[in-house]
Amino acid sequence: MKLYIYVLAAFGLFCVWGGVTGLWSSYALQRRGVRAKGVVVDSVGSGARSFRYYPVIEYPAADGKSHRFQAWSGSTEKGTAADVIYLADDPAVAKVAGSEKLVSGSVAVVILGLVLLAPLSLLFIPGSAPGSADFLGRFVTAAKWFAVVLIAGTGLAFFAYGATWGVKRYVLLRTGVRGEGTVVDYVTTRNSAAPVIEFTANDGQTHRFVATTGAKYPDHAHLEVIYNPDDPSVAALTEFQHFWLGALVTTGFGLFFLFFGALAYRFLIQSPD
Repeated sequence: MKLYIYVLAAFGLFCVWGGVTGLWSSYALQRRGVRAKGVVVDSVGSGARSFRYYPVIEYPAADGKSHRFQAWSGSTEKGTAADVIYLADDPAVAKVAGSEKLVSGSVAVVILGLVLLAPLSLLFIPGSAPGSADFLGRFVTAAKWFAVVLIAGTGLAFFAYGATWGVKRYVLLRTGVRGEGTVVDYVTTRNSAAPVIEFTANDGQTHRFVATTGAKYPDHAHLEVIYNPDDPSVAALTEFQHFWLGALVTTGFGLFFLFFGALAYRFLIQSPD
């Protein structure tokens, strides 16, 4: 067996392991995470010639020690407050409360690993070794099925994520408390800048969150927010583009991929000729 096959297999397994580990960490944080108040103490670049920087957040854990972690979004201004969620038995596992980017990134890494591993699985089927008479035919058939499953699976993942997002928004709309927030900063993304909103909840505590879509407002603009009174870190702007647009676009992507998955099944599997 050639060296590149081992390399692809090892990289695929590494991606699947890393993605699953990320998903487990996110699930564990949601189930038994402890919340704390953190503060931005530093920032790190994405490479030698960094066009984007990520905040380093320090927070006090229940063990009486201060811990740091790198967040994947948020303000990089030193001294900025941040709501943190971490595992009490392993404070090194932490993220910004309410952030779901870790989940989507982990899912993408798992899919990448499966893309690399799926064709290699043919090597373990009797009679399918490279050079055998039916290897090419089996490989093409497996590739077709994998393409269909990948497209449909991607659509199902987007649809489920968007639908879940929409349901959470609906619940927040029905049970949330409205208040007034202030634009205090912006988080720069690849194509736009998303406003950082600060508001005071009914418990008297000040909270911040990053809007889900980019928009430009005057400095210190006052905007209506809605938040979960039991968990004020779950908050959003009430404007349509911030409240509903992300869920609708994500669900639409899911339906788009599901449609093309059905077309791929029709033309690649049912009518391959």
